[in-house]
Amino acid sequence: MSRTALPAPLHDKAMQRQLRARVHPDAGGSHELSIWTAALLEHVESCADVVLCRAHSTQTTQDRSAPYTGNGNGSGQSGEDSARVPFEAPVDHVALLIRALDLGQELLGPVGNVLLLLSDYQQATSGRGQLAEQRGASYKQLKYLAVLAEIPAREVYAVAERVPLSQAMAHHIITTLKNGGNRT
Repeated sequence: MSRTALPAPLHDKAMQRQLRARVHPDAGGSHELSIWTAALLEHVESCADVVLCRAHSTQTTQDRSAPYTGNGNGSGQSGEDSARVPFEAPVDHVALLIRALDLGQELLGPVGNVLLLLSDYQQATSGRGQLAEQRGASYKQLKYLAVLAEIPAREVYAVAERVPLSQAMAHHIITTLKNGGNRT
C-alpha cells in the first residue's frame, strides 16, 4: 500500500494564499496567470460542493473541509459542521453499527480492533445522542481517535468512509480508548 499524502482540500485557505503568492506578478508570475488564478479560486469558493468523477469517487479525495448539511453531498453553511465524514441522514444506526462490526472482523490489525470497540455501543434514545447518531464523525475527531489508538490517521479516514462512522460512534470509541479500552 502506498503512503502518499492526500492533496489539500480545494477550500484550504492556506493553500489558496500560497498559490496566489506564487502566481503574483511581483513573485515572478504573469499578470494573466494571476487573474486566471483569482477567477479559479472564486469559482471554487462559489461551488456548493465538489463532485468527483467516477475514477476518483472510490478514493478518499473528497473535500474534507466542505461543510456538512445532513444530505450527504458535502454542501452547506455551518462552520461548526465542517470537515465531516460523508454521511447520509437519516440513517438506520443499528444497521450502520452492524456494518462497522462486520468490517472490524474482516480487517486485520489495529484498525479492525478499534472498530470492534463498538461491540458494547448503546444506541441513544433521545436528545443530543440521537443528533450525534445522524451526523458523520468529524475528521478532527477521527484524527484524535487515530492518535489514541496509535494508528495512522489516513487508515482511520479510509475505514470511516467505507462504513461512515457517526459522531456518536467515534465518540464511543474515543471514550473507550481513553478509559483503557483494548486497541490491539
